[in-house]
Amino acid sequence: MYVEWDGSQWNAESVVAAGTRFGYTAAANYLGGAAFPSGTPGGVIYLAREDSGEWFVEKWEDDGGWAKAETIATSTGHPLIRPWPVGDKLTFAAVSTYADYDTWTGGNTYIVDPT
Repeated sequence: MYVEWDGSQWNAESVVAAGTRFGYTAAANYLGGAAFPSGTPGGVIYLAREDSGEWFVEKWEDDGGWAKAETIATSTGHPLIRPWPVGDKLTFAAVSTYADYDTWTGGNTYIVDPT
């Protein structure tokens, strides 16, 4: 869900389904996450999501309606989570085990050029 303040009201728009949650307890259920490339509105969002057992990190753009611009990474082995733009790069993680907020083991962190 993308929500934007237009100066007088909040406008909500669906981008794409996040997929299934993962985690080993009800309190630890987790979704992949989303991030904007800058602190200002710009019509671009990076998403980590699951679809039919496969995890994706994707770039989506809003040009009058949200559409996927590119798939940056895929994984069937580990959830891909927490995309985070840093300068002109994008970081995200592949997690092998996630049980709770303080129990994160295994996996790798990636830094890619999303353009």
